Amino acid sequence: MFRLPEAEEINLLDAKARINFDSIINTRKYTVKDSTMTYRQANSMASDNMLPEDKDRDNGWRKFSLKELIYIELVLSLKKLGLKHSQLRNVWDSFFNPYDDAKKEKRLWREISDDVIALVMGHIDMILTITAGGEVSYIHPVFFTREYPTEEPFVFVSMSDTVNKVAKRIGKEGFTPKATLDSIYHILTTKEEKALALIRNGEFRTIKLTKKDGEIELIHAEQMNKSDNITIKAIEEVISTGKYQKITITQKDGKLVNLTQEVMMKV
Repeated sequence: MFRLPEAEEINLLDAKARINFDSIINTRKYTVKDSTMTYRQANSMASDNMLPEDKDRDNGWRKFSLKELIYIELVLSLKKLGLKHSQLRNVWDSFFNPYDDAKKEKRLWREISDDVIALVMGHIDMILTITAGGEVSYIHPVFFTREYPTEEPFVFVSMSDTVNKVAKRIGKEGFTPKATLDSIYHILTTKEEKALALIRNGEFRTIKLTKKDGEIELIHAEQMNKSDNITIKAIEEVISTGKYQKITITQKDGKLVNLTQEVMMKV
């Protein structure tokens, strides 16, 4: 997945049109010494087919492009987080291989990674997320909180951090992003984060906030249970779930048909 605000995508196309971007990132003129990779790590990655094709050698030295150095740094960062080469095949695909033709995708993976690098050079951070199953996404920080993987555990890495490590290593200036995931998160207070978590919780149909001196003091979260026959046991279970709550029961034709629970939380 690749998620980017439309305005940023337009700026990206304009920027790539003004420079020979393909030559900048794909010319092979660097060696292992220009990366943070040790020769032992290079041999390990090569044996697992995790390094780019071994060509353009000069006097026996393997040559890398800037894009390949960024890929290597990304793999090393993800391995430090506990991921194995077998989980990183989609990272390889996102840099060097096209989509499976069966998916009938118009864009190539390798074109997407080119865009990510261009965005970082344009001072726009992108977040790479990867699940335990190896599913890879590149997401703009603005979209991260609502579109990060939710079905299984995942880790994420700032592409700005990755590119800047490489830039420093080869003696170039880094690219300070205009907005980062940290800066976006820090906009919310702890109380606001708690309220936002409840809003995103599908169990509650109504969320009410009580503020005092400009800050959230109480959160009222209401959920409803509709059924043809609500049992006394179900009511007892609801009562036992919290200290501060208001419970409303609706009876119809001699049966309990509606149970509304309003939970009050002091933050």
